[in-house]
Amino acid sequence: MSEKELGHQVSLKISLEFWKSQNKKGVWLKLPIANSNLVQPALQEGLKYHHAESTYVMLVTWLSSSPSTIPCNASHQVGIGAFVVNDKHEILAVQPKNGAFRETEIWEVPTGLLNQGEDLSAGAVRKVKEETGVCVLEFHLHTHKVVYEKSDLLFLCILHPLTSTTAKQELEHANVQWIPLPQFSAQDYMQDQKMLKKMIDVCISTLEGGHNGFSPRNMQTGRKRGSRYFYYNTDDCKD
Repeated sequence: MSEKELGHQVSLKISLEFWKSQNKKGVWLKLPIANSNLVQPALQEGLKYHHAESTYVMLVTWLSSSPSTIPCNASHQVGIGAFVVNDKHEILAVQPKNGAFRETEIWEVPTGLLNQGEDLSAGAVRKVKEETGVCVLEFHLHTHKVVYEKSDLLFLCILHPLTSTTAKQELEHANVQWIPLPQFSAQDYMQDQKMLKKMIDVCISTLEGGHNGFSPRNMQTGRKRGSRYFYYNTDDCKD
């Protein structure tokens, strides 16, 4: 450890003792990548890794004798499934290039993860690469320890296409085309997937007016905060 790093460690030690004397409980230390050399001195003073991003690492410590209330790192990833049906009652389906269904004849709806800070409807539109009218149909799947020990939330959305032109994403899809809904629903693998089949049935029911899903409403949440989207059943709760 360099003399400069040792000096930082001493400063941190003094600060921790002072904060503890002031009855401070939790300490968060955000170190930019440029200061990553200070991680080891911080660890030696009892701080622990909390999470890391591309530009920084976050460390934490709990100074109180009471149980720690420092929250865990973000525990979920959020995904989108796009149920896109045209006026011919055909569904936009893809054959994946990767994953469990690669090199098979299985068709599935486009899916993907939301980008950081991206709204559900924006993610669904981005995934199919069209400007569409979007109705969030249902929150359908909550599973745990999927990727990097994180839980997974997947939202299924109904989208109304403005064009019938398709464009294959070469890195992910082996094929993309419009398929009649009955043909899509009759795939062998779907008969064994009760949840997936129920999802498709609910989507079809929604198209036929038999099921009401959630719709996004852009809401102002405070004078100093931007708009946020609130998803609710607009038929049951009129504006």
